[in-house]
Amino acid sequence: MNEVQQTTADMMTEREKRFERLIELGIALSSERDHNRLMEMILLEAKRIPNADGGTLYLYDEEAAALSFEIMRNDTLNIALGGTTGQDIPFPPLQTYDPETKEGNYKNVATAVALTKQ
Repeated sequence: MNEVQQTTADMMTEREKRFERLIELGIALSSERDHNRLMEMILLEAKRIPNADGGTLYLYDEEAAALSFEIMRNDTLNIALGGTTGQDIPFPPLQTYDPETKEGNYKNVATAVALTKQ
């Protein structure tokens, strides 16, 4: 097998592994009844697929127009808060709109994503 064929075979194997993992995750998600554990599984898998060092899950509170921190993970900093850890996240919610001007808060990625839905 030449180098190009080996690279293609390695890519297929990795793709197959990802599909298998997504199927396993789908089965686990459909049977999980604990909200915190379910959200944690989603975040950890979303972090694992691109081999990300960290990830945060926010929930949008329509009444407050804010993103509340639900789960935070960072491998390098050894941070595990929210979710099933039992440890509260000490940060206040992120406001999606400036309370005085009512303009959208595009100053950080999380609120910009929430506002643009992209």
